[in-house]
Amino acid sequence: MNKFTIIYVKGRAVDRGASRVFEAMPGKTTLDVESHDRASAFIKVYERLSKFGMEISVAAGVEKDSNPLGLTNAEVAMITEANISLWTAPLSGIRIEKILWNG
Repeated sequence: MNKFTIIYVKGRAVDRGASRVFEAMPGKTTLDVESHDRASAFIKVYERLSKFGMEISVAAGVEKDSNPLGLTNAEVAMITEANISLWTAPLSGIRIEKILWNG
């Protein structure tokens, strides 16, 4: 099993003029999970956080047409097969920002 650290922030969606932005609260939270791969780690953390009833979004990809969190197309497909949507639009609740592999 591999170890992953998921970094997320809590915050709220705020309307700023014609656009909606995510306004993060100070501080980041980390969750450590053991999983076979990044997609499975994301699914575990998503399921764990969703039990609190908060909306969950993910950080958008760095490049214009890239996948959120730098996920591969295969990882996105695996997450989608688990009936999880990768929302990048600002939502009030939790925004997952990074998935780090720890070996």
